[in-house]
Amino acid sequence: MTDHTTDGSRPRQATSSLSDDRLRSATAEIARRLPEPATGYPDEIVQTVGYIEGENGVHPATKPGVFSGRLGVAVYLAALAAVTETDSYAGTETDSYAGTETDSYAGTETDSYAGTETDSYAESARAWASRCLQTETETICARPDIGIGSGVGSTVYGLTLLAGLTGEAVYADRAGDIVRAVDRETVADDQQYDVLLGTAGTVHGLLAYYEASGDDAALETARVCGTHLLAERFEKWNSYSVWDTSRVSGIGSAAVGAAHGVAGIAHALYRLGAHTGDETYIEVADEAVAFENTFYSPHERNWKANFGGVRDYTDWWCSGTAGVGATRLGSLLAHGDETLRRDVRRVAETLDSELDAHDSVCHGNAGVIDLLVELSTHDATAELVPMERPRELAGALLDRRAATGQYNVTHGGIAGLSNPVLFLGTTGVGYALLRLLEPSLPSLVRFESPTAGEWP
Repeated sequence: MTDHTTDGSRPRQATSSLSDDRLRSATAEIARRLPEPATGYPDEIVQTVGYIEGENGVHPATKPGVFSGRLGVAVYLAALAAVTETDSYAGTETDSYAGTETDSYAGTETDSYAGTETDSYAESARAWASRCLQTETETICARPDIGIGSGVGSTVYGLTLLAGLTGEAVYADRAGDIVRAVDRETVADDQQYDVLLGTAGTVHGLLAYYEASGDDAALETARVCGTHLLAERFEKWNSYSVWDTSRVSGIGSAAVGAAHGVAGIAHALYRLGAHTGDETYIEVADEAVAFENTFYSPHERNWKANFGGVRDYTDWWCSGTAGVGATRLGSLLAHGDETLRRDVRRVAETLDSELDAHDSVCHGNAGVIDLLVELSTHDATAELVPMERPRELAGALLDRRAATGQYNVTHGGIAGLSNPVLFLGTTGVGYALLRLLEPSLPSLVRFESPTAGEWP
């Protein structure tokens, strides 16, 4: 927990001035340093994301979808196109990913990470999204992981964001095709339940698409997912009925937090209840929140994480304050409950704006920046979170990037490449910086949908 001054305020950290020009420069540089999304790159399934050594050099191995796949990189480029005026790379003919004329992404003299000055961000977004557009719908829907991490929920959400950001019907049509092909047996077989891997993540993807498109097919399938979540709870201590998210048979452990915990599942059910009018979803979500709040420590002013391998108290999105805050805020917008309002204010009052060792959306500074932007624009918390707080954190992040030469993202960098994916890599950092320039961009940490007016 970060120290506070005697009056309860957060000590300010010294950082250089953060101008809009500096933000634009940083977001453009992240785009320039992306590798080329050549279709020949391997697409092995790995636990998070890594790099594969091959005959032609080092290639990214990514999951499909928006979280740690090519679709998320496409979302960043589409957002960059929507926010910037130039809609083009600012690189030069001599630029390459490692800063020399001979360095290249694939190890040849002609390849480079940046493309040319005539490449547009929108065109590059299409290139990164091309594999998703070309993959058979049945293949996408057949994955056992169905959540926002790499499954059908992830793909639908990514395509929904792309459709809203670009206004291009090809993304909207593709999302609609996948929505109609969601395999109900796969949903019924899911035993992971959570946002990242399970049914709750499918609900978020489907409802984001429904909110943007008004397509009733998505709401109907979201109901199927909700019914599955209602039926799959087990009784924990004090008679709370929640979900076993331990991913180990027979453990019977319900995690706290957004990614693998009951916070993310409850958020999905509140959202579904708001759209269907079914109070059962709300009641079950209320019980889940009450269970999770037994892990709140007034001393730490945080919820204790109980997911394997994660330290007890963090500010991260996946298992810490930023995730609980984002899910509670999304839940509050769907269901105006006083417990949810209290929890949102708790987060707004105590979420640290000091620099974490990690920079990603999932477990680092970018996720905190995204949530602080949300809190600074929400009526219930705007007076508690001035926009200077996320800008201060972003300034410190960019200062460290200038000093070290890289962002601190999952798997860092290999051979001059940085992990590019949205929730775990550099494009997620860039997206958080873009939200400081344009707060109306959809929030990643609460799986916000584009507005209906932006839909093609």
